[in-house]
Amino acid sequence: MSSEASRNEPTSAALLSAIAAKEARVAVIGLGTIGLPLATFAAASGFRVRGLDIDPTRVGQINDRTVHFEYSAILRDLDATHMRATTSATDLAGTDAFFFCIPTPVDDHGRIVLAHLQNAAQAVAPHIRAGALVVLESSVEIGTTRWFAKVIEDASGKVAGRDYHLAYCPERYNPGLPSEQHAQVIYGKKVNLGGPLSYHNVPRVVGGIDASSTALATRIYSEILASKIQPVSAPEVAEAAKLMENIFRDVNIALANEFAEVLGALGVDTYEVVNAASSKGFAFLAHQPGLVGGECIPVDTWYLIRQAERVGVACDLMRAARKVNDGVVDHVVGATLDALENEGIALPGAKVTILGTAYKENVYDDRVSPSRQIAQRLRAKGIDAVLCDPVVKAHNHRTQDTLVDLPEAIRDANAVILATAHREFRDISPESLAKSVRTRILVDARNALDHKAFRAAGFRVTAWGRALDG
Repeated sequence: MSSEASRNEPTSAALLSAIAAKEARVAVIGLGTIGLPLATFAAASGFRVRGLDIDPTRVGQINDRTVHFEYSAILRDLDATHMRATTSATDLAGTDAFFFCIPTPVDDHGRIVLAHLQNAAQAVAPHIRAGALVVLESSVEIGTTRWFAKVIEDASGKVAGRDYHLAYCPERYNPGLPSEQHAQVIYGKKVNLGGPLSYHNVPRVVGGIDASSTALATRIYSEILASKIQPVSAPEVAEAAKLMENIFRDVNIALANEFAEVLGALGVDTYEVVNAASSKGFAFLAHQPGLVGGECIPVDTWYLIRQAERVGVACDLMRAARKVNDGVVDHVVGATLDALENEGIALPGAKVTILGTAYKENVYDDRVSPSRQIAQRLRAKGIDAVLCDPVVKAHNHRTQDTLVDLPEAIRDANAVILATAHREFRDISPESLAKSVRTRILVDARNALDHKAFRAAGFRVTAWGRALDG
């Protein structure tokens, strides 16, 4: 690094010392799926944390310690001096390290929506003091971190690399349900809880706009998490790494889904094929066919497709993956309609129950829900599509769907679609379901149920990826 570049960077020694001593004051902006675990683990590691969120209900639940998420037990053990939430950006005055965990969805055309992130940056910018560290965690297009710096500069006059430090560290989180196994908190020490996919155990990458920013961000994550923190040369590298991780999954799930379509037509079990291929032990990573939703995989692929368009690159493989994975919804709907028609059931007025609106099992995140798309297509045929998700209903007050309790949802149903393999649904016995439904039609879009048992109970079973129909 040149001497001129060094002079332009903020002094970092004091902040580095404060981080090491757990005296740095931390703010997490956005207390959703990503921000709340970060705030919780930062506080449990000894930092004094203030969380900012625009939802007063969410803030109240956090401060009352009644919010439900995977690490609720850790949060309950934190006193208000270590973890407190607020709806006012003015409460962040005096903060040393700011972490932005703001939703960045896509619009109906697959283009990234940065309005929420921009609003958060503008609200917080006046409270970013000289020498502070700012870290962006939201999934974004390549180059967004530097755009983010310009938003802060326009709102406050503060320049990244001169007045404050700036880095990008993409979130990596495998969410689950609240669990009492995460109950131990030791102030001022790294929290060592849970298995290899627990929040604190997943490796992270950090890319700052300069060496000081990278060093500070790497150090503070090292104090919060037990995992390896890998510095990279620039924010753009970290941004691109996040996209590659999720697009890799999208493309390989699409391959599995395309196999499912072909092998299903040939009477071959896709899941058995995947297991057989996995025996190779190298140069193969198993991906299962199925519905793809959530605010990660489909969204990140569209980020890069739309950004590539602006620089004249077609991204044919990524487009194909999106088409294949989105098409699974049509396969599920088609299988349901075929089963109803084979039973002589008129489509208008038929009742179809969709079990699960969350994008995967045992989580309450129902953003970009394939189940919602299935319901819309069925309703277009005049079908009464009923949505049931006890996990989302219990934990997600922000859901946009009307969710029906399980007994009512399955009562007199002409068909049942398993769209999310929650434990509650896996535990349904064929006999109990048979007593409630009007017609014994089961479409298992997750390959999660005992199909032989349901067929023995008289159900016509169709499962995506398996040659079962009868």
